[in-house]
Amino acid sequence: MSRSDQVRDNYFKPLETAESIKNKAYYLTVALSFYPSYSELIPESYRLYVSYLSIVMVVFYWAIGFISRIYLSPRANDARAKEFISTAFGVELIHHRTDGYYNNDEPEGYKKMALMILENSFFTKEILKKMAIPERIKFGVYFVLWLILFRISSFDILSTATTLFFSEEVVSNLFRIEWQRMKTEKIFDELINSVRLSDSQSITVPAIDSLVAYETSKSLSGILLSSKIFNENNARLSNEWDRIRESLS
Repeated sequence: MSRSDQVRDNYFKPLETAESIKNKAYYLTVALSFYPSYSELIPESYRLYVSYLSIVMVVFYWAIGFISRIYLSPRANDARAKEFISTAFGVELIHHRTDGYYNNDEPEGYKKMALMILENSFFTKEILKKMAIPERIKFGVYFVLWLILFRISSFDILSTATTLFFSEEVVSNLFRIEWQRMKTEKIFDELINSVRLSDSQSITVPAIDSLVAYETSKSLSGILLSSKIFNENNARLSNEWDRIRESLS
């Protein structure tokens, strides 16, 4: 079965591009942030340019993050929410649609929405599990380096390293991934039990409650799911989801 996702193509890909640029800018900013401690290693004629570049990168890093968080991310999530409601209730809130996803056979309504939330939360928690692995490794490596610098480096270098280590890209990023993973796992477990025990009428409240909890967790964590991990694991997860869906029929 062919699949297409116009919402991802039109809204999430620009966000992914911005996040990729932001991550690269972060590492360049990290390298430049240590410049004052090693400025004597750079020819004097270039020192002023390096200082200017450091300032430009700090401003650029902030700007791309601001644009992503204030414009690109809300725009993409709003489009996804409209497409979700359109599919669940058979309405047309957005002309960009997905094809080949949300393939449960329930008629439009809250039971269909509940199964769609289950599918979303299942894929989200599994992708977050995979995303957490390299982030844990990165956290461990950075923490060890920070401990080494704590023992052997000057205060200026340690201060810079501490600022970078406890930044949004390292400690905060890992904690947000782990928090959203745990929240999504809880949403999935609670909703699947409700679907098993409820009929089409009594599922309304659990479905709405789960939708609010799921969207709130996404908004608070601010984590963009990895499309690379999704594509690598899509076939396996789709088969697993099909078995879950069939068990609920």
